[in-house]
Amino acid sequence: MPQAPRRYGPAGAGPGPDRWVRMRAMTCSSWVQSCVPPDDAGRLRLVEDLAAVGAAGREVFLREEGITGRELHAEIRALAAKAGWTLGAWHVDRLTGQSPAVSSSDMPADLYVGPDNDQPLRRSVDGGWRAHWILEIRLLDEYRGIGGSFKQLLDLV
Repeated sequence: MPQAPRRYGPAGAGPGPDRWVRMRAMTCSSWVQSCVPPDDAGRLRLVEDLAAVGAAGREVFLREEGITGRELHAEIRALAAKAGWTLGAWHVDRLTGQSPAVSSSDMPADLYVGPDNDQPLRRSVDGGWRAHWILEIRLLDEYRGIGGSFKQLLDLV
């Protein structure tokens, strides 16, 4: 049974007429956040780079015992730039159990891996629990108008 086309577009905006996707013959990244047609080399590179930047960011986290949110954010921003992308959100990670924030003014900085979080990521949170993080990287090519996201548990895999 063929699947109906699905629409996609930026958050808060209705998708344009060129945003119809057939779900067959797609290449998808982790947790099916980024799906691309198999004949688009730029978007296929995006999916590969999302996984590579995510893996490299995780390696930095595992290697640096006292790393802060600010430091990990800077590392991931540099990895994205080296691969030719810009970050598509103000943060690249969030504390498990926290809802994704729309803007940095919505939530305390220490709940996210962003430029304003100077707290060590390995710490206890309210209630004495160890903090665990969800890596959420969004990469953009603003010139081509493409982007994708990568999500993975940072410290529990």
